[in-house]
Amino acid sequence: MTRAWRLPAARLCSVGHAGITSIARKGNQTNECANDRTTQHGAEETGILAGRGVQSASRARIMNEFLLVLAIASFAAFLTYLGAPLAERFDVPQRVVSAALQFAAGVLTAIVALTLMPPAVQAGPPFWVVLAFFLGGAVFVAFEYYAAKQAVAASEAASQATSYGFYVGILVDLVIDGAVIGVASTLTLATGLLLALGIAISTAPLAFVTIATAKRQGMPPERRRTLSLLFVVCIVGGAILSYVVLRNQSLELRLILVSFASGFLITTITQSMIPEANREGEPSFAGIFFVGGLSLYALLSLGVM
Repeated sequence: MTRAWRLPAARLCSVGHAGITSIARKGNQTNECANDRTTQHGAEETGILAGRGVQSASRARIMNEFLLVLAIASFAAFLTYLGAPLAERFDVPQRVVSAALQFAAGVLTAIVALTLMPPAVQAGPPFWVVLAFFLGGAVFVAFEYYAAKQAVAASEAASQATSYGFYVGILVDLVIDGAVIGVASTLTLATGLLLALGIAISTAPLAFVTIATAKRQGMPPERRRTLSLLFVVCIVGGAILSYVVLRNQSLELRLILVSFASGFLITTITQSMIPEANREGEPSFAGIFFVGGLSLYALLSLGVM
């Protein structure tokens, strides 16, 4: 009797142990699944937070770069604007105007030769770089021709006619200068500041000469004040435009646009600025100011490098 009762008891113990073991295994599996879901959910939250952190850091970096570009461009624009009130206050002789124009032309020539064109020639597509350079010059020639034709149609004397191409060329030059500042400022602060300083060395006397020329040609004071404000708008606007539009564009497109701007600038210098400087005859040794401006910017560009 004792043995008969023991066997069922042993079997019952075995079955009970197996049931408990099975339930325990199911409980462990349930806990493991819950832990896996918790871990996966936590990883997803971590990834989302990390992505948001990267986006936030990227937006902060872009905003910091934008403010940097704006500050440096405003610095160059302020130095440029200083030439305008000086021209309004003082009546300067043509010799001073001619010398300042020659100096500014020398600096702008150096900007094209030493800063703008070398990377375009070295890394840009040759055919498109040359074509863009030609088109840039052709655009200025076409505009100057149209402006001269309009002046003749208005029965203005040729020697006293306001050269609208001259003023437009100056404003476009300031936009290009601002664009160069905008691109350089995203590299390093020192590069942007030095380039802004070098450009301001040419644009300040250029603003002085532009307002003095407008005053000599009889432009109304209201238009001269508007022209002075456009100096600031062109430099700051060019810097912001280059940063916003060209920052994410391909290198080839940027180099083609640089070549186009270079062609426009060189044609402005040779067909408008220097002839305007020699309008009443070239003073003695006037060419030395052109060479001086070219050499000064070359020295500054070496400092930037």
